Amino acid sequence: MPAQKARRPTHHSSGLPNGSRATPTLGFMNDTEPVRTTVEALRRVKAFDGAPEEFVLPVHESLLDPFGMNMAVITDAVLARGWEPDGFDQQQGFRLYKYKELA
Repeated sequence: MPAQKARRPTHHSSGLPNGSRATPTLGFMNDTEPVRTTVEALRRVKAFDGAPEEFVLPVHESLLDPFGMNMAVITDAVLARGWEPDGFDQQQGFRLYKYKELA
């Protein structure tokens, strides 16, 4: 059986040098590599332990299918957590999806 790759933590309380406090950035909130499968996206959504406003999901453009089926599956998991989409930021090759508490 092949050795498993070490997993990065999904949430840090600070993560900043010298114990400074500031609004966390993507790298401190969750995995920064864009997800390329719905399975990986669902894993990140379900595993995140924090406020939805602290969670950002980087989604690779390959998941943005013309019918929106992949994002529908991901959004279903987001809604099940009591979150809702709060927009996205377009990056080169992927989008950073943001979330908030369900209104």
